[in-house]
Amino acid sequence: MKDFPKYKSRKTVGALKIKAINKNPKSSNSILTPANKEFNPIHVNLHFMLANKPKVGDYYVIGDGHPHTRSAKEFPKEYEVVRKKKKS
Repeated sequence: MKDFPKYKSRKTVGALKIKAINKNPKSSNSILTPANKEFNPIHVNLHFMLANKPKVGDYYVIGDGHPHTRSAKEFPKEYEVVRKKKKS
């Protein structure tokens, strides 16, 4: 599995911007589609949806102990991209 792009605030986290949110017709789960097409859709359960209330444009964040979402408005204020160092 490919690592999520890294962002740094107090801690370094992996995050993907959410392009679409769809309800799984076969269960109470939902599917978050990342804006970055290099990544597969993310399946989340009803508890995650109720606790986080993600919206299109928000960020799905892995780090800080558990998966969660950050709003599209707040995420860029709190995190900056971690640039990969070029090999010399």
